[in-house]
Amino acid sequence: MMRVVIVHPEMGIYLGSCFGLGFFSLLDCAGQTAACTFEDECDARACVSSRSENGDPDAYGYVPVAAKAWAEIMDLEAAGLGEFTGPMKDEALRAMQPAGHS
Repeated sequence: MMRVVIVHPEMGIYLGSCFGLGFFSLLDCAGQTAACTFEDECDARACVSSRSENGDPDAYGYVPVAAKAWAEIMDLEAAGLGEFTGPMKDEALRAMQPAGHS
């Protein structure tokens, strides 16, 4: 199934929102290791337009990914977005470390 992710050249991949705050892979992953996806570019542009900050849909890219509701790191990299996934990989590694070890 092909879905769409939102990408900004400086902020990275849009991961989702919580309490009105948008999270991007290159700014603050907030512990996220997957990105939300959209049905199509039109749906993704509507999401960007609804943002009070950085709400210009033309300032973003819309990249098709082979994923369902959430695109995992490997899905994003397969879509050519590897340059934006480094911080997400760091989050995934932190989540794998046993308690009491760093």
